[in-house]
Amino acid sequence: MNKFTRLNDYIEEIKNRAFTWGTHDCLVFTNTAFTKMYGKGYADDWVGIYYENGRNIPIKELKKKFNYGNLKDAISDRLPEKNIPAIGDLVLTKKSAAHVWYIGAALGICMGNRAAFVGTHRLEFLHLDEVDYVWGNNE
Repeated sequence: MNKFTRLNDYIEEIKNRAFTWGTHDCLVFTNTAFTKMYGKGYADDWVGIYYENGRNIPIKELKKKFNYGNLKDAISDRLPEKNIPAIGDLVLTKKSAAHVWYIGAALGICMGNRAAFVGTHRLEFLHLDEVDYVWGNNE
């Protein structure tokens, strides 16, 4: 089974799963997608450290804990930035009228001409013109 088949199988499996901090949020979703495709997540060491005792860690504390001023820079130190997204790439959007993101943006996975993001009740798909940043993998 190739990485795109594994990605599609994962999307099919979780497409109706609702957003839940720490278990099915944008970081868990995208990191798991990378694990399904590449055998390893891009942020395995980040999963679970931003949510403690039933609460989100405040942004100021997150910045200190991660030692970055923003999510884009933190990810860019792990993955190569790209200009044009391809299937399986990690993407970030700040453009969602339907949500106010706690971290100011949402991470998703490019699925071709759209990108998948964790929505309140299920995965949501945005057109690629709504993507602000793109990262490839270190394969």
